[in-house]
Amino acid sequence: MTRSVRSDELPKVTTTLRRTGEQLAHPCRCGKPGCTLGDHIWKATKAMGPGPRAANLDPTARGWRYDEDGEPIRGDDPTGEVATDLELADLHVEYMTLLNEATHWATELGKFIDRWRPDREQRSSDGGSDKQWCGNCLEFGICNPPWRGQQSGYLRCRDCYEFHLTYERLERPESLIRAKHEGRRITQKMVDQAVREARSELRKQRRRGRRSA
Repeated sequence: MTRSVRSDELPKVTTTLRRTGEQLAHPCRCGKPGCTLGDHIWKATKAMGPGPRAANLDPTARGWRYDEDGEPIRGDDPTGEVATDLELADLHVEYMTLLNEATHWATELGKFIDRWRPDREQRSSDGGSDKQWCGNCLEFGICNPPWRGQQSGYLRCRDCYEFHLTYERLERPESLIRAKHEGRRITQKMVDQAVREARSELRKQRRRGRRSA
């Protein structure tokens, strides 16, 4: 069972998270331009899977060497059987799993911090005062003053109002609202991706509605 983190260990947590990210992005010494440790380990562990071009952790000891591009070269093992190791084949799966879990929990931690940081935007506690904010932004805990519109039962800020006019039946997605709230530049590529995801979710909701009916 993992030991609980104490409050005096928060600096260590911060250092650990930062160091891991720096390790992934650290330039690799393999000589390949632009290669990072994260990218190199991804390719290296993937090459360790079973097959005629399988690699291993100690290529010189087991008949393997690498060319200038980092690709394994068959040595005294023409069949590739000596280099095949099922335990090594699991390394790539383990690496992918660790990356997926680290990304997921780092994202969840970031969202939690955003929800409870003292400088966050909050809903007013006054009764009925939610009407002074954009209803769509308020769904994600962000308070923006309304601009116009009373469709769907609430007012919208200017960005949400214009988005709704441009993309009929869609509300401005959370990803765009948070990007604007955090001061990030919103590109058309980001908008197109958000619209595709919102339309896909809308279609799923309709299918679920038809099945339940």
